[in-house]
Amino acid sequence: MEHKIAIIAFAGEPACFAHALLNGLDMQARGWEVKLI
Repeated sequence: MEHKIAIIAFAGEPACFAHALLNGLDMQARGWEVKLI
């Protein structure tokens, strides 16, 4: 099964964006297609 994920960071705080970025990198390392918005 192919995974396509879009992560949307609503909060403007740097820590929230960093958390979304780290989750995206983890998913990308698993071979999933990830976009961070």
